Amino acid sequence: GDVEMQGAEIQLGYQATDALSAFFSLAHTDSEVQDDLPAIFTTPNPDEPYLVATGGKQLVDTPDWTSALR
Repeated sequence: GDVEMQGAEIQLGYQATDALSAFFSLAHTDSEVQDDLPAIFTTPNPDEPYLVATGGKQLVDTPDWTSALR
């Protein structure tokens, strides 16, 4: 099905010397599955497919926030 996804990211870096530097990043992602998905099994009435209620939910394995510091 379709997924609507949007987000933003910021990155900051600083190099104090040749041997000392710092890096920071922060990202936000907003994702939403747009449609219910048909199930992989058949229903007693083949004319009425069973739908798994996925519409309106967040995409799996997509965190709202991520960050890194090194």
